[in-house]
Amino acid sequence: MLFKDEELHKKIDTSHSSIKAQIDSLHSTVKQLEENQSKNITELQNQVAQFSVGFAAEVQNIRTELSAIKQAREDVEKSSRSFTETQKKIDRMIQEQLSTAIAESIQKLKLDADHYTNIKKDISLIAPHLQKLVDEISKLTAISSQIKQSDFQLVKYARELKNSDDERVKLMKQVDELQRLVGKMRRSQQ
Repeated sequence: MLFKDEELHKKIDTSHSSIKAQIDSLHSTVKQLEENQSKNITELQNQVAQFSVGFAAEVQNIRTELSAIKQAREDVEKSSRSFTETQKKIDRMIQEQLSTAIAESIQKLKLDADHYTNIKKDISLIAPHLQKLVDEISKLTAISSQIKQSDFQLVKYARELKNSDDERVKLMKQVDELQRLVGKMRRSQQ
């Protein structure tokens, strides 16, 4: 039984040592975590302080911009009232000018209508002469259609005759030259 107690003591001692090592390791990890957490809290506090300063500056900027926007809105309202009044004046002026321009255009149209009436009379006088011209053109067209294609082919034959004549003259010159050469050769042989 003593042997069993000793084994049991050894196992307990081994377990105790192992547990103590694990507890020491846990203590060291917890201590390290606490240090890291402390650093993180300090950094977070610094960031919060910087954010507070920046936030305060942004709030002040926003207040300034809101004040400027309010002033701009008041200026726009004044300008829009002034613009509305100016637009009414412009509308009245445009209506007056349009009525004057329309009256002038109507007067011009009446004058143009008179001119067109005169032109219509002139066209009715010219129309018979124009019809005579059309009749004459029709006669010329009829005459030109009666001219045969063969009349134009005579020019082609004349060209061919001239080319043949030119070739004949060229051949005659060559015959003369050959005769002279033959004569020279006979004289040189004698």
